[in-house]
Amino acid sequence: MFSDVLILAGGVGERLWPASTAERPKQFMRLFGGRSFLQETALRASLLDVPGKIIIITRKRWVDLAVHEMRALAENGAANSAAGGPKIPLEKIVIIGEPCGKNTAPAVALVSNYLLKRASKRASKEAGSAAGDTPNLLVLPSDHIITDTENFVRDAETAAACSMEQNIVVFGIPPRSPETGFGYIEAAGPAGALLGGGDKNTAKVAHFKEKPDEKTAKEYVLSGKWYWNSGLYGFRPDFYLRELAQYAPDVFRAFDVDLGVLTWETIGGISALRDSAAVEAAYRNTPSVSIDYAVSEKSGSVVMVKAAFDWNDAGTWDSLAKYGEAASGLAAGVSVVSSVSSKNNFVYSDVPVVLCGVEDLCVVIKNGKALVMKKGFGNEVKKIVEQGD
Repeated sequence: MFSDVLILAGGVGERLWPASTAERPKQFMRLFGGRSFLQETALRASLLDVPGKIIIITRKRWVDLAVHEMRALAENGAANSAAGGPKIPLEKIVIIGEPCGKNTAPAVALVSNYLLKRASKRASKEAGSAAGDTPNLLVLPSDHIITDTENFVRDAETAAACSMEQNIVVFGIPPRSPETGFGYIEAAGPAGALLGGGDKNTAKVAHFKEKPDEKTAKEYVLSGKWYWNSGLYGFRPDFYLRELAQYAPDVFRAFDVDLGVLTWETIGGISALRDSAAVEAAYRNTPSVSIDYAVSEKSGSVVMVKAAFDWNDAGTWDSLAKYGEAASGLAAGVSVVSSVSSKNNFVYSDVPVVLCGVEDLCVVIKNGKALVMKKGFGNEVKKIVEQGD
């Protein structure tokens, strides 16, 4: 199994405006069940029962928000446990504040450095412990929806076995439709030797493709060889940094530094790193780049685990609308919605909304602002924020 879990919670979520703002971005938005994206992801991570930590990396201005979210989960732990659900032990949580957003590859480099330093300290204290303490990291974006936790845990176990064999492991989602807003992964064939006899749900990766046009996406779905790129990754931190040194040396050099003695705060029982001169310097020196572009699209050691669990990307109102429609009986965050001669609409609002004679709309009213969007234009919402909402 993985030794640690990293939750990426540093994005602003411009495409989910006006519910997602710079003051309270999408990872802190409440979902249909009442918990936030971040809380749901942390609960999912806790099911893996890792021996190490659940590490949340976010902007340092949101550290207190992240602490509040985790404390709220811990305080509800007794109720979760009584209902057969997981608990969040605060001693398992570590929160790291980034000085600024530089995409996912630098964030993972920082955490990889931290985990290797932790393992080195343990090895120096306990003779012969180095091999047993080799970190193995699962990376989870905080804005995904996964409800099939049993298959999620099973697939994570498969991914952990693959990643310990010095591979970058990505979770591929069998495509349900020709989506043009997702990246795609082409499976090259089974990777049976990696698991000592084979696993029909693993495959070597041949190619990555970013957001194809509709014609190409349809061809991918029909081929049976292409999968949606979930953005969930697993790898050993030492292997990730070696691949980073080869394929994204500017990022590697920025984080190939001694982080020194980190000054951790204890906030409400949770260890948090808000300020570090070494981290500040590393972020100044690194380019902004994703894991996909920096490493996985270039590495020859990438393996895909075909996900058996359900998966929804919550990056746009279009994707959230599809989830809301599929989730029978779940309200979209509004107390009352009246609809007259209307169909195929999605509402996410903190005030009652009445729809009359309209269809194919997303209506969002949050934080004193309203968005009325025709479905299919979810990626355009980011332009509103860029123009100054």
